[in-house]
Amino acid sequence: MIKECHGTTIRKKTYMGDRKLVKAIVDPSCEIIEDWAFANCCCLKEVWMPYTIREVSEKAFLNCAAMEQLYLYDTGNTTFSLAKTTADPVLLATVLKCYPKETNLLIQHAKTESVFLQYTDSRLENFLEEDDSSGFVPFLAGGEEDYIVDDAAAAFQKKRQFLKTQLIYERLLAETRGYTLAEKIKQTCIHWLQSHNPSAAFVFLLTDTIRRDSYLDLYFILELNTDVNIDVLTALADNMPELKAKLLQKHLENRPQGNTLLSALEI
Repeated sequence: MIKECHGTTIRKKTYMGDRKLVKAIVDPSCEIIEDWAFANCCCLKEVWMPYTIREVSEKAFLNCAAMEQLYLYDTGNTTFSLAKTTADPVLLATVLKCYPKETNLLIQHAKTESVFLQYTDSRLENFLEEDDSSGFVPFLAGGEEDYIVDDAAAAFQKKRQFLKTQLIYERLLAETRGYTLAEKIKQTCIHWLQSHNPSAAFVFLLTDTIRRDSYLDLYFILELNTDVNIDVLTALADNMPELKAKLLQKHLENRPQGNTLLSALEI
């Protein structure tokens, strides 16, 4: 479902928990989005908000795990064209999910592409260096640290590794779209993936994502497959036949001896 969100202010909890909401178009006159306005919208994938937005609460998009794109559009154009000076909408959405407590700051930075990249790349290095248990608060009522499992700390750490992996993949893919990444930071990202392979670097591909093919391509481009036996990877993907077939195909394409009849039959 697509909703046009009207008013100069989107009040607290207006759309919170709306499971039907897939795309939100915030009115050009909107200046403020308050706490939890779109929180827990589990199917929300795309958000358009005006370039002139002044304040977005740090909890406005809390737990919107499905969000894939966040656009800042030109308010002078009724066709909602992307403002020329804004950040990559895919990268912006990913970064917001990783740093929900910096939402307003990130959106204001995103209005200037160079400022956004400078801040997020610096923040990325610090994020990767942080301990995966950093900031864990078990069973905080109404907060993002609630985990309905026996080992809440392990679930929190797993979530952090998931976010780190996603951010690395998206930042490296953004470079192919023209968002240059400093070599030092790139090596930090690659080293992190190597250190968490396949526990996070490959297991992330088992999640439900429309960008899985791009992530899998990157996994092989970075030669992370050479660090893990192909049998281990295919075993992890055993319950996902489509991913398993693509994984084997990629493996064969990267083998120096080329394809064989037996290998083709394996696929």
